[in-house]
Amino acid sequence: MGKKKKLTLNLIEQEAARCLLCYDAPCSKACPGGISPDIFIRSLRFGNLAGAIANIRKNSSLGAICSESCPEGKYCEGACIRNKLDRKIDIKKIQNFLMTYDLGFSVIEKEDKKNMKIAILGSGPVELASAGALSQKGYEVTVFERDDLLGQWLNEEISGELIQKDIEYLKDLGVEFKINSELKKSAKLKEEGYTLIISTLDEESEDDVFILPKITKEKSKIIFSIKYAKEMVNKLDEKLTNKKQEVSDVY
Repeated sequence: MGKKKKLTLNLIEQEAARCLLCYDAPCSKACPGGISPDIFIRSLRFGNLAGAIANIRKNSSLGAICSESCPEGKYCEGACIRNKLDRKIDIKKIQNFLMTYDLGFSVIEKEDKKNMKIAILGSGPVELASAGALSQKGYEVTVFERDDLLGQWLNEEISGELIQKDIEYLKDLGVEFKINSELKKSAKLKEEGYTLIISTLDEESEDDVFILPKITKEKSKIIFSIKYAKEMVNKLDEKLTNKKQEVSDVY
């Protein structure tokens, strides 16, 4: 794709058509965030635009932010087999185009509602990624942010348009955002019906308070926020589901 050409769906489809559809998908194996470029490129190559977007969103609620922040040369594009033939597939541009493309409707995939409320304190990348992954699992998620702008330090590094794309997707998922909000203590949030509180704040850890690690504030590290959030949510979901099952077994 020429640098001076304006990106269009036709150009993006042409780039996707260059993909060799590798059986072992080295691009996806190299992605720390587990976004699986081979799947969304395959969908796009066969004309399933909505499916391509859905596949990115299924694997990362921060797909738009990731499409700008990830050092793709170290990961997916660096592993692309076409490097050995002519030039890599421009995976980053394909993902960026898909994340900013207006389908006219939201592509939402989430599990059945679990009727468990989770509070997340703060709206940095790891908090937003956690909110998305939890909502996809069916939890009722509320993000509390003390400032009037969501994203925290992301706003200094990432295009505001891309941040907003991901925020809107999170809202479509059902995540509730409360800005200019006092970050309440865990005891107060529990009184308000929250099953679990997730935070990076220096608060004493309790059974119902999960302390997130403070991810390095570097653009290139955002992909690891996505990776960590997915791993953490899978473990929490198993724990919370088992806990709910134990309560159900009593009755």
